[in-house]
Amino acid sequence: MRLLIPLPLLLAGGCLGPSGAGAREPAPAPAPVPLPEQVRGLSLGSRPGPRHRVLEPLVGRWSVVIEADGGSAYRGEATIAWALGGRFLRWDVRMDFGGTPAATTVYVGYDDRTAEYRMLMISDLSTSMEVASGRGDLASSGLVFTLELPDPRSGLRLRARSRLKLLDADRFLLEQLETTAGGEERIARTSRYSRLATR
Repeated sequence: MRLLIPLPLLLAGGCLGPSGAGAREPAPAPAPVPLPEQVRGLSLGSRPGPRHRVLEPLVGRWSVVIEADGGSAYRGEATIAWALGGRFLRWDVRMDFGGTPAATTVYVGYDDRTAEYRMLMISDLSTSMEVASGRGDLASSGLVFTLELPDPRSGLRLRARSRLKLLDADRFLLEQLETTAGGEERIARTSRYSRLATR
């Protein structure tokens, strides 16, 4: 003899979780990790490694010459030092553009999560903060950074590229790259850095 269960009860039973004898209690939520332990884990897990130390040759005081505008040269100085326990380089530049001073601060580091170098730029010539991502080899072909920005007029995403290249222990370049109408990449502007003697 079959046991007939009214359809509404069968459907209702299918919607309910286990109950009564033999029902399992939900597993208790794990205890929250105390904030000091979280911070300690973040600190240990973000210690700089070999990819950060690749940037060591950039540390120091530098004279800067920016070549642009068909051969014009603009001069300034830069100081580059480690920040936040060697996780980032802080790069402060002061330039004179024909009587108009300008200051820029750049942070450069290696992001272990994305396996890319990152460059954050702020300046007293802008209220925006630009972040570029890069890959490559500083001491050979250079680190090539790409910055993508929305164009408010067209809605398209604009791309700017630059190359950071170590020449030797006392010289490096930061080149702004642009794509010609023919699709070729050329150097539009070069910033030449030469190490200043330490005092």
